[in-house]
Amino acid sequence: MGRGNVLDLRRLTGGPQSAVEASRQALKTRQLLENRLEQMERRFCETLAKNNELRAEIESHNKDREAFEQLCQRLERDIASRQAELDTVRAAIAIADEARVSARRSATALQVANQREAGAAEEVLKSLADCQGADKQLLLAQAQRLEAMTAAGGADSSPTAFQLPSAAQCELLISQLLAITGIGDQHLRQPKTSNCKNHTSSEPLQQLVAYCCRLEAQNFEVFSSCNQANEKLGALQQELEQLQAEAAAAEAQGALAQQKEVIQATLAKRDAACKRMEGFRDKQVGIERRLALVRAGVAAALKALGVVPAQPARPQDPACVFATLMENLGLFETRARAVVAVYSTILGKSGAAANGLELVDAAKQQLVSNRTRLHQLASQSGIVLSECQDTVTGFQQAVAETQCHAAA
Repeated sequence: MGRGNVLDLRRLTGGPQSAVEASRQALKTRQLLENRLEQMERRFCETLAKNNELRAEIESHNKDREAFEQLCQRLERDIASRQAELDTVRAAIAIADEARVSARRSATALQVANQREAGAAEEVLKSLADCQGADKQLLLAQAQRLEAMTAAGGADSSPTAFQLPSAAQCELLISQLLAITGIGDQHLRQPKTSNCKNHTSSEPLQQLVAYCCRLEAQNFEVFSSCNQANEKLGALQQELEQLQAEAAAAEAQGALAQQKEVIQATLAKRDAACKRMEGFRDKQVGIERRLALVRAGVAAALKALGVVPAQPARPQDPACVFATLMENLGLFETRARAVVAVYSTILGKSGAAANGLELVDAAKQQLVSNRTRLHQLASQSGIVLSECQDTVTGFQQAVAETQCHAAA
């Protein structure tokens, strides 16, 4: 039988020690409840102290996290600036490579043209040298013949001793001179072949010598004019090369200017896209901070309610978050009702019952306030999640635009 049944039997039998035993049992029960209350108060104080320590630790960790996030943002900005400088250097290198290739092509073309012109000039000089050698040989042959004829005329001055060349020889000499020189035909053809037999003086020979001298003088004049023409041609070729070089340089500068304009426009678009991307990143970081604060507030509220919050592997929808909060609220209500029932069972008196009812009312008010707060937190978390989604969408669009500009 239980102790309660024994006490009831003693009370019913009305033994002498029933009242004393009942009072003693009441004192024991009171002492036991007071001991339990002290233990619970001690545990509650220890829990509060631990909560304060955890709050201070969480605040310190939050400060460290904010400092680390600021450092990460600064490093990301530095990396972005270095990447922009690297892209600028790469663009300049590409432009320099294109200019180098065009300059090499123009230099190759100029070398080919120079070689072609040098070959033509060498051929012209070679032909002129050949002509000059032939003229010298002809003049030497004519001089030797004239010297031989003059010596023969001086040795024997009689008309019969000096024999003029035959008509065929005169014609052959005249034809050779005409074939080589091509000028002075009428002067040479004035004396007839029949006169060569009749003349016994040296006047035709002197005329021929004078004509040869005059022809040599004309040949030297033509040769000097050819040299002057060659010099003028060389000067004109140099001027043409300079003009071609200036034209190539002007074309290269024009192409470089156009490329610079296009590159500057592309860089301006890229900088604008980068600025927009940085703005979206800053906005995303701010929204993530707000979301982290909301989650920390929800976790603190659930921890204050005595419910261990679950850590999802990935972000949930606002509806799932609201359902989880409602489930935790239901658990809290069940626990509060159990606590109130235990207190009412332990006390078992009217005053205790009144206190239990007051506790139930206070618990209900706290439940209502906690539910309102959780509703607010859920609405704020939904707003923050929607802002995060909008920010992520804008960030993706900015990244796509930046990639398009970079590809262009």
